[in-house]
Amino acid sequence: MCRRNRGLELAISDATLKELPEFYGIFTSARSLSVAGCEALQSVPNSIENLRGLASLSVAGCHALQSVPESIGSLTGLTSLRFTGCELLHSVPESIGNLTDLTSLSFNGCESLHSVPESIGNLIGLTSLSFEECQALQSVPESIGNLSKITSLDVKGCRALLSVPESIGNLAALTSLDFRECHALLSVPESIAKLTGLTSLDISWCHAPESVPESIGQLTGLTRLDFNWCEALESVPESIGQLAGLTSLDFRGCMALRSVPESVGQLTGLTSLSLDGCEALQSVPETIFQLTGLTYLVFSGIPCFQWVQGAPERPRVDRPAHRPHKA
Repeated sequence: MCRRNRGLELAISDATLKELPEFYGIFTSARSLSVAGCEALQSVPNSIENLRGLASLSVAGCHALQSVPESIGSLTGLTSLRFTGCELLHSVPESIGNLTDLTSLSFNGCESLHSVPESIGNLIGLTSLSFEECQALQSVPESIGNLSKITSLDVKGCRALLSVPESIGNLAALTSLDFRECHALLSVPESIAKLTGLTSLDISWCHAPESVPESIGQLTGLTRLDFNWCEALESVPESIGQLAGLTSLDFRGCMALRSVPESVGQLTGLTSLSLDGCEALQSVPETIFQLTGLTYLVFSGIPCFQWVQGAPERPRVDRPAHRPHKA
């Protein structure tokens, strides 16, 4: 079905549609275009370049779509571009770098997307960038460091992602950074220390990292830090004690974690701390009992549990949840 509202908004939805109509005449006045649920759609016509007035383009649930034409780079008025659930989309043209008015760009659920062009670094107006569940994506271009206005970067579920460029430290406006379920991610770059505006950092379900950079202590704006099910994580730097604004700290399921630094006792703003299932943990620092603001504390499943129970004036120890299933 194709609808035109006020000559400005186009919506196309047809599960059997294999080709979009050519965009001429009345279509060229469109301000937004939504293509949703066109499961058989295989291509986007080059004539999309005629929609020069488009501010928003959304392509969702087009499971057979494999590529986007170079002509998309002619839509220089776009401020929002979203590809969602386009499972066979494997590449993005270099011309995307021409869309310098973009503020929001997402490729969520594009499971076959294996690379992102360097030209993405030209999109200096971006404030939001998401590659959630791009399971084939192995790297992010160095040019991402040019995107100094980004406040939110999401690479959650990029299970093949091996590394993040050091240039990520240039994203000074970032407040939220999500690496959840990046199973192959080998390490967190040292340059992360420059992201002093971060309030939330999530590295949970990243199975490969064995350590956290000492520089993490410079992220003094953090309120939430999550390492749950980082199964290879062996140590945490003393500098973590500098994160005075933290309210939530989660090491659930960090089965190789051997110790927790004494400096954790300096995190007097913590209300939630989980060490559930840290099987290699041999001791918990006595300073932990300085955290009188804790309302949620879990020690279960670690050898030192009995010692902790005998500590004076301990915070409430809650029962742990069962380990969630992750593919």
